[in-house]
Amino acid sequence: MVRKDCDDFCDADEPEQYLGVSLRSDEEVVLMRELGAALNAAAAEAPNDTDAEHLQSSAWPDVVSIAGRLAQVMVTNDLRELATLLEDAAVPDPCQISRGTTGNSGEQASSD
Repeated sequence: MVRKDCDDFCDADEPEQYLGVSLRSDEEVVLMRELGAALNAAAAEAPNDTDAEHLQSSAWPDVVSIAGRLAQVMVTNDLRELATLLEDAAVPDPCQISRGTTGNSGEQASSD
């Protein structure tokens, strides 16, 4: 179950090819590779490949720890990218502002 979800997103054994596609940084690549190694270790202790066997493997705490760190890094990188996109979109082109648009009431400044 877990391995399939990971493989649908990225090949954890060879994550470098996903840099710039589904992984944003070298840190994400390194963590994905570590996650793949931890999942492989857990799978080695699961001869019937059941979820219960994976969860009971001695490698499972490493899987959880690495996956948590990877998720944190990926969310941080995604939020940073989103903030950059929003900042770029929030700066209006002065030539495109017209009277009455959002953020511009169109009122004339008083000459007092």
